[in-house]
This record gives sequence, C-alpha cells and structure tokens, in this order.
Amino acid sequence: MPAEWTVMAAALSFAAVFVAYALRGLTGFGSGLVLTPLLAYLFDVRQVVVFTTILALVAGFYLVALTRREWDRPVLRGVLPAGLLFCLVGAVLLSMVTVDFLLPLLGVVVTLYALFMLLSPAEAVPVPGKRPSSWIGRGFGAASGLLQGLYGTGGPPIVIHFNRSIPTKEILRGSLVIYFFVLD
Repeated sequence: MPAEWTVMAAALSFAAVFVAYALRGLTGFGSGLVLTPLLAYLFDVRQVVVFTTILALVAGFYLVALTRREWDRPVLRGVLPAGLLFCLVGAVLLSMVTVDFLLPLLGVVVTLYALFMLLSPAEAVPVPGKRPSSWIGRGFGAASGLLQGLYGTGGPPIVIHFNRSIPTKEILRGSLVIYFFVLD
C-alpha cells in the first residue's frame, strides 16, 4: 500500500471513529453500526471487529458510569442471556466464514435496518406496564448477539426491541449502554 494511501486511511479512520463515538455518546449505541461498515472498506473485517470491540469496551466503562441508575432491569434480564450466547456463536462464525460472505451480509443488515427505521410507524411507542413477551425479547437478544459477535454491530435488533419495550428515552439509552457493555 503506498504511503499516501496509509495517511488517507488513517485520516478516514480517525474521522469515522470520531463520528461513531459522538453518536454513541448521544444515543448509547450506534458506534459499531457506523464504524464497522466504514472501516471494513479500508481494512480486513476481522481486524475491524476486534478494533471496534476494544474501543467499545473503553467507551463502555465511561458510559456505564454516567448511566448506572437509568436502565430497565427486567428487559435486560430477558435479552442478555440469549445475546451473550449468540455473541459467542457469532464470534466463532467470524473465524470460520470468508470475508467475501461477511461484507455483503453486513450491507444487507445495515440496509434492512435503515429501511425498517425509515418505514416503521412513529406511533409505535411502548405503553408503560405492557411489554412484549420474554420469548420475543430472547429472539431479539439472540439476533443482536449474533450480529455483535460477527460484526460488532448488534444494535439493529436490540434497538427495535428496546424501542417497543422501554417507555422513556433516558431508560432506553441507559439500557442500551448496559447491554452493549456486557456484550462487548
């Protein structure tokens, strides 16, 4: 790789990290969703997943300290076991599957999530005291864990579930911070 490409890759990587973690600081998630696809065009996706996981752990310590009292324990208890199990499955698959398969699949996941968020009705706000079944939570936790293990981007499924389960933005953000801290 020519030296000018290395400098350009470093500059683009720095900008991507800055944008991704500004988003995570504001919302409690999204760094992997932004950072992984951008860096995957510059570096091997396996190296990107390791890099984003290390960054997420460092950021997670800080964000957990800020939101330690603002999270929904029952919702987290419903999603974390499946999320952890399938995160391990995703990490094993990451070591077994070719990059030629992983990158297009990542593009499909990000595109489907963007379309879902664009087309989902804004009035789908959770009703306090009324929650989706625990099986639905486990399914979203499993999907999120699998994506987290494969790409470090487990956000789409769990954000959809939390948006339908947690009535306040503060508790939603804190729950996302705790969830991703545990999975990272």
